[in-house]
Amino acid sequence: MKNLKNLIPIVLLLMASTMFLNAQLYVSGGLGYGTSATPEPFGLTYDFASQDVTNSYGNAGQGLRANTALGYMFNENFGAELGVYYFTSPEILVQDTVNADKFYRTYTKAWHLRLTPALVFMAGNGKVTPYAKVGLCIPVAGIANARREANDPGLVNPAFNIFLNEATGFKLNAEFKGQFSLGFESVAGVKYNLSDKLSLFGEAFFTALRIRRATSEVMPSELEELLLK
Repeated sequence: MKNLKNLIPIVLLLMASTMFLNAQLYVSGGLGYGTSATPEPFGLTYDFASQDVTNSYGNAGQGLRANTALGYMFNENFGAELGVYYFTSPEILVQDTVNADKFYRTYTKAWHLRLTPALVFMAGNGKVTPYAKVGLCIPVAGIANARREANDPGLVNPAFNIFLNEATGFKLNAEFKGQFSLGFESVAGVKYNLSDKLSLFGEAFFTALRIRRATSEVMPSELEELLLK
C-alpha cells in the first residue's frame, strides 16, 4: 500500500457539562461524532469486465470522538485551554475491484489520541454565552489498519490462478503508523449556565489534519483453499 494520507476535516456537535473549579479554572468533557466536511477522492471502484473506473469521495474524518479539557479564563472574554480526545473511525471501503460476482476489496479504519491546545474567546458571561476556540491539533498516538479480501485470488494476482488454482479466497491485513503531524482546529459553541459551577455546552468543530505514513507492517496473507471431496 502506498503512502497513507489522511485529510481529516470533521464537524462535530458535542453536548456535555463544564465544571468550574473557581472563577477562572474549569474542566469539561464531551462526546460527539464527526462527518466529512470536505470530501476528496478517497477510493475507487474498478469493473474488470467493462474496464470502468469510478471514484468514491470522502475522508477519514468520520468517527466517534470523546474529549476532555482543562481551561483557564484570564478574564470574562479571553482564556486558554488544553484538550485531549480519543478519535476512532469506522471501517471504510477504499478500493473495490469487481468481475461479475467476484470481488477484491480494501478497507481501512483508524484510531488517534490527540492534543488540542487552543485560545478561547467568550462573548461575556451571561446565562447563554456564545464562544469560539482556535488552536492546534496534535496526534500523539494512533494506528491505521488496512484489510484486503477477495473471493477470487486471480484479481489480486493472476499468478494465483496458475499456481494455486484451488484457492477460493485471499486475505491480507496491514498496520500503519504516522509521522509527526500538526493540524488546526476551530470551534464555535454555545454555553448554557445551569449554575455558577455547572454548565452545558454544544460545539461544532472543524479539524484539518493530514497524516503521512511513517512505518507499516504487513501481516502474512492467507489463501483459502477449496477442499474437494
